[in-house]
Amino acid sequence: MTVRIQDDLYMNINGEWQNSTVIPADKSMVGADRDLTDEIEKKLRRDLTAFADGSKQTDDQELLTAARLYIKASDYAARDKAGIAPVLPRIQRLLELSTLDDFIAAAPELLKDGYQMPAEMQIEANLNDATTDILNFAAIDTILPDAALYKEDSESNQQMFAAWSAMAKKLLLQAGITAANADQYIKDALAFDARSAQFTITNEEAAEVKNLNNPISWADFTQQVAGTGFAEAVRAQLKADPQHLNEYTPKTFSKFSTLFNADNYTEFLHYAIVTELIDQSGYLSDELRIIGGEYSRFLSGQPEAISKEKSAFRLTNRFMAEPVGIYYGRIYFGEAAKTDITNLVKQIIAEYKVQLHNNTWLSDATREKALQKLDTMKIKMGYPDQALPVYAKLHVDTDDTLFAAVQKWRQSSKPTPSPRSTSPLTAASGACRATWSTHATTRPKTTFSSRPVSCSHHTTTSTGA
Repeated sequence: MTVRIQDDLYMNINGEWQNSTVIPADKSMVGADRDLTDEIEKKLRRDLTAFADGSKQTDDQELLTAARLYIKASDYAARDKAGIAPVLPRIQRLLELSTLDDFIAAAPELLKDGYQMPAEMQIEANLNDATTDILNFAAIDTILPDAALYKEDSESNQQMFAAWSAMAKKLLLQAGITAANADQYIKDALAFDARSAQFTITNEEAAEVKNLNNPISWADFTQQVAGTGFAEAVRAQLKADPQHLNEYTPKTFSKFSTLFNADNYTEFLHYAIVTELIDQSGYLSDELRIIGGEYSRFLSGQPEAISKEKSAFRLTNRFMAEPVGIYYGRIYFGEAAKTDITNLVKQIIAEYKVQLHNNTWLSDATREKALQKLDTMKIKMGYPDQALPVYAKLHVDTDDTLFAAVQKWRQSSKPTPSPRSTSPLTAASGACRATWSTHATTRPKTTFSSRPVSCSHHTTTSTGA
């Protein structure tokens, strides 16, 4: 029955579609944007396959690298044969760190190799001077999607913890951990997560940039985390001590000795082992990538994992988004369309200038600042003219497992942290700069960021979702 337009405009226009459309089991929502995404992915999967098998030619070496990665990610026979084995050496490395002293001694190498730390670190634009970078530190991601949820013990919380725990136990058992030990690992991981949640900020608080802007001297920071090996691990990655840094979640570091110490170290260690398995699951067998995405699918209401083909492409796009995006833009969007939209933006900017010059209510100082902003604005429409230099460093070795290839890529694509946290931002025109993070996670998370991280190698969703 059609709803009358005067009774409900939305249902009159959309009601038939809404009542008849079925959301596929591998999606949590549908709509025109999702349909467009599906069509784009189909084209790119087809083209990457063609580049890899030679039926389509290109001189773009970065695009060929993306094609090789896509084929390796799509080789589920090899991935299934390898199973859990590729990640086991990393798990064993953690198991050998039985005391806090062991962790402190190994921390510089652990940080360099992307292991879980008791807090997160990333390089971002300085909130007080966007022309410079600064080291930012924050609490680990909470298991629940918002730290505010930890303030009460609700049935919904218990359901989420149960879903996370079930996923974690499956992965631990796959890694050869006994059932009894797996239960203890999960209990300890939940305890560390709950303690960390006390010292972080809520999603609502994180939405206000002023709450993320908490500069602190390097000397004061090292005092906050003294005796944990964390400052020493950070320093080992730098050419010199930074003068200042920023704490997105300052309470984490003012309470760091409570969060992370010899008495609760085992809880952190077990948390690190569980998160290592979850985070790496998307680069292992098909079974493991599906298990590793269970919790994110539970949160989003998505009944089934995405297909193997979609997962392989999205993994590839995560690491090679810029070369793949430039290719798509040039072939399917086109230089002419890019020129048209760029000229349109230039016309809009010119009109803004006319309006500002004719404005009668702004002060002269404000008008000059606005005009200066228009003059310095960089126009980034369609796609970048060229990919960032980091992509030229990435290669796919034929004999590597997918897991090994990804580990190498993470090291190759990691920018050198600024020694004084004041290096100018030098992203190429039309390209966004990669965020460097200490820990490449595949868990749902709150990203404490002053700007978009869509070109980052730091992902926020599971490869198996």
